[in-house]
Amino acid sequence: MRATGLPGGIDCGTDCSESYNLGTVVGLTAYPDPGSTFTGWTGVDAGTETLPSVTVTIGAVPVAVTAIFTIPAVPPGHQL
Repeated sequence: MRATGLPGGIDCGTDCSESYNLGTVVGLTAYPDPGSTFTGWTGVDAGTETLPSVTVTIGAVPVAVTAIFTIPAVPPGHQL
């Protein structure tokens, strides 16, 4: 599972935090791993929280956005 941002800098898995100038519009995209599902974002505008790609405009207040993924349960006795 991974989330990336444009302009560059964010590539979650490895770099999930970045500083941007005031007024910058940051595009975020969520990429679920095979077998997992992207289920939404927290910290984005209402009505966009279930879209795989969203934009966030950087304002004076720090922004925290989280991509949420669902991983299917592994039945007892099975391994991933």
